[in-house]
Parts: sequence; structure tokens; C-alpha cells
Amino acid sequence: MFKKTFTFIAILTFNSAFALGYQPNDVNTFINTGKCPGCDLSMINLTAPMNTMIGTTNNQNFYNNMDLRNADIVGTSFSSAANLQNSNFTGISGANVSFAYTQLSGSIFVNAILENASFGNANLSNTDFTGADMKGANVNFANLVGAKISAQQLSEMTHCNTILPNGTISQSCTGMQ
Repeated sequence: MFKKTFTFIAILTFNSAFALGYQPNDVNTFINTGKCPGCDLSMINLTAPMNTMIGTTNNQNFYNNMDLRNADIVGTSFSSAANLQNSNFTGISGANVSFAYTQLSGSIFVNAILENASFGNANLSNTDFTGADMKGANVNFANLVGAKISAQQLSEMTHCNTILPNGTISQSCTGMQ
């Protein structure tokens, strides 16, 4: 009986940790520093006002210059008011991540996995997407002026009324449907 109970508790604990997605220690590191290369922040909702999470009253630039190189942010939602400018997301695993309505100008997404990511209404000006997997990403109403993004990447994304890297506006919905 003890062996069966122990096995059940061990499986339950393992499955609960797996279902959680993110690692609590990684979340604490990220909240305290804004830097967490290689961390697991997957499936976390960061859309709540950050001042309630970090105990401050001014979080306007909290995320500015973040360092999440090679982090796992699959399914994570960032605050629509977040200032993520000049942040480093090189090599992230970020499928289904939401950066909708965020400020990401000057950020780096080199070799990032961003399949089905949401960048709707985001400021992506001067952002580097070199080598990023952008299949199915949504950049509707986003600003891509000066972004390093290939024609191939653009063809694999949905972009409606998006300001393209050359400053023109995509008049019709194009890309993957």
C-alpha cells in the first residue's frame, strides 16, 4: 500500500509541475531583475500590472532592456502596456506568445521560434528578426518600420494594415490565412 501511495504522489507531483509550465524560481528572477537568460517562463500571464507583482508604483520601464536569451516563453502573455524596447529575445522558444500592443522597438529576436505569435498593434520598429521562425505570426496593425525581416518571413505571417519595413502600409490582409 505504501509503495502504491508513494508512486501515486510522485506521479501527481511530477504532472503538476509539468502542467504548471513555468518555473517559480525563474519567475522570481525575472520579476526582480528583468533578466533571465535560459529561464522557463512558459504559459505565464504577465498581463497583470507589474507594479502589483514587484511592489512598486512605477513600472513604466520595468521591462525595458530585458534579457531573455534562449528562454522558454511558449504561450506567455506580456502586458499590452509593457515597454519591452531594446530587449534581447535571441533564440527564444516563443510559439503562441502574445506581444500584442507592446513596445518592442529595437529588440532582438534573432533565431527565435515565434510560430503563431501575436504582435498585433505592437511597435516593432527597428527590431531584428534575422533567422526567426515567424510562421503563422500575426502582425496586424503593427509598426515594422526599419525592422530586419525577410520577404519570406513576411509571406508566412498575417499582416493587415501593417506598416511594413519600407514604410508602406499593407492595404489588404496578406500572408498565411
